[in-house]
Amino acid sequence: MKQSAVEFLVELLNNLNDNFNLAFKDEIEQAKEMEKQQQGYSEEDIKHAFFSGCYSERKIKPRIKCYEEFIEQFKNK
Repeated sequence: MKQSAVEFLVELLNNLNDNFNLAFKDEIEQAKEMEKQQQGYSEEDIKHAFFSGCYSERKIKPRIKCYEEFIEQFKNK
């Protein structure tokens, strides 16, 4: 799993000062929660939105390839 920006900064500051994590515990948790809220939609959310309204196999098959290409585009960024 990728390290978040907040986790990176906390690790860096902990290396400079062992007490950093203890002194700013609440602030660190708040920053992690804010970062989590800003991350946007999950892959599962995108998949659900992409396929909603497709109830027949005839409509879903062409969308699967398109969906997979769409997800790969964003994974590579």
